[in-house]
Amino acid sequence: MNSSLKFIKDYFSFLYLKDNIKNMSNHNIFAQQLGQYPQTPENYQSEQFLIKEDKKGIYILIGIVLLIIIIGSLFIFRGKSTEKPEVTITTLLAQYCGNRVCEANENCYDCPADCPCPNDKYCDPNTKTCVSKGVCGDGKCDLYESKENCCVDCGCWYATQVCNRTTMSCEWLKMNLSDEDAIRFVREYVEKEGIAIKDIRVTGEYGDDEKMYKTVVVEIEGEEWPRYFRVDERGNVEEIHPI
Repeated sequence: MNSSLKFIKDYFSFLYLKDNIKNMSNHNIFAQQLGQYPQTPENYQSEQFLIKEDKKGIYILIGIVLLIIIIGSLFIFRGKSTEKPEVTITTLLAQYCGNRVCEANENCYDCPADCPCPNDKYCDPNTKTCVSKGVCGDGKCDLYESKENCCVDCGCWYATQVCNRTTMSCEWLKMNLSDEDAIRFVREYVEKEGIAIKDIRVTGEYGDDEKMYKTVVVEIEGEEWPRYFRVDERGNVEEIHPI
């Protein structure tokens, strides 16, 4: 680099000297035109030599400047290419969800593909951590437990239901009313209206928070669709209309 700068300094000194010689030559030409003294062929040849050397020096100078720019650019590019890729790759890997590696900034809620929970646990959306699904019968109705699969922990839907601890499902209480009595109560209710019964039968039991009922279906003479009734344990009959 220092030798290049020295060459540039020497070259500009050469150009300064050449201009002085050129001016002297121009002065001789002007004097010749005035008839003071003739121009010698040696001066003319010297001037042509300086012009050629001038062009040659310009080309060399341009080449040196371009070479310095290219070398400097290579050093800058090499320095950048050896430092930044490692940092960039590391950053991308740390932020990549789906590489099957549970990173420090990932969890089961935001990236379940990398941080799945074991079979006996589930991901709590509040804490974003894997917690135990719980055991049916521990007195706590956990997230994966319900009235259908663990009534002993979660209870039943209605007060007229009881939990079967063997099947862990809710069952209706047994009614203190036989099917024969339910049919008799409904028959008496319908015949009071002067309706001829074609067929009558009990189809099931169900309840609510207050009572248990037996469902009775009655087919009427001359009617296309059957009618539905329910009877409680006290013999109260009520017609229901299925939706």
